[in-house]
Amino acid sequence: MRSARPNDIDGATTPFECPRCDPQRAASRHQTSVVVGLRSSPGRPANDVIHRARTIYQITVRQLLNHSGGWDHQKSGDLVSWTTKLQLERGDRTPVSAEYLISATMGIKLDFDPGTDCKYSNFGYIVLGEVIEKASGQSYEKYVKTHVLTPAGAKSGKLHPLNTGYFKNEARRYLAGNDTELPPWKQKYSDAAGGWAVSAIDMARFLTALDGSRGKALLEEKTFRTMLELPPKPLGPRENGTHVGLGWDSVVLSEKQFGYFKDGNWFGMRGFMKRQTNGVNWVLLLNASMQPDSLDAKTVADAVQDVRKHIEEIEQFGKDTDLFKEYP
Repeated sequence: MRSARPNDIDGATTPFECPRCDPQRAASRHQTSVVVGLRSSPGRPANDVIHRARTIYQITVRQLLNHSGGWDHQKSGDLVSWTTKLQLERGDRTPVSAEYLISATMGIKLDFDPGTDCKYSNFGYIVLGEVIEKASGQSYEKYVKTHVLTPAGAKSGKLHPLNTGYFKNEARRYLAGNDTELPPWKQKYSDAAGGWAVSAIDMARFLTALDGSRGKALLEEKTFRTMLELPPKPLGPRENGTHVGLGWDSVVLSEKQFGYFKDGNWFGMRGFMKRQTNGVNWVLLLNASMQPDSLDAKTVADAVQDVRKHIEEIEQFGKDTDLFKEYP
């Protein structure tokens, strides 16, 4: 991955040459970099390894953000699920770090050339977490809290330390139709892809800070426009007119209006967050996960539409009305 200048969304990350070829030792706080190592497997053609490495080194930050980095979990599996396999190969049960997981993928062929297709990738966001740490010289959690959550007024956001229980007042997680409590988040390597514990109210605070609807916007105007713009060719809009944004699954963009949507799920959790084109932001968090059949899917869709209907029926609040003040 290529070297990136500060604020260069199309730059990428440069693996440092480490004398010991130990991907967990090399580091720099002055460049956006992911510390990785390339290891060849016995019987694998050397030129094949070189070709794969060169392709990986071309992945940009933009491509990680819009899921066009080259990984397709439907073809090669989700790299996030490799951790148990890596532990067995290593011969111990020490938790796998993000750096170790990234290093283990360097000899794996990408499913498509970066920037030519778009397939949802949790792994790309694990890489982005390491990019943030190396570019800022701070831990991922500290940087996000300092530069994103705190300015947005979202005070509840936090990441679970290893081998700890639920936070105070954190919702317990369940599988749909089962009353057995699931353990709290333990995938530290995947914190940047979905590890945050945060309230729905603080997520709404984040959304209203992002679009500037409650005051000063979180991002500069140029950065905000970049977040929502069409991806570079050959990627483009879908048949329904939406497109993938930087961090958003779906973006609607016109001359005067914009909207965006993101959802996600893991065992025992499901979340939706959206800004509608009329300026309404809303968040829905569930402490159960499921792979619904058609009937359950309709039940969920009806619930979401019911919430949306009630929100849209609210024409306006008084100028002095701020319900966030009731939930400090």
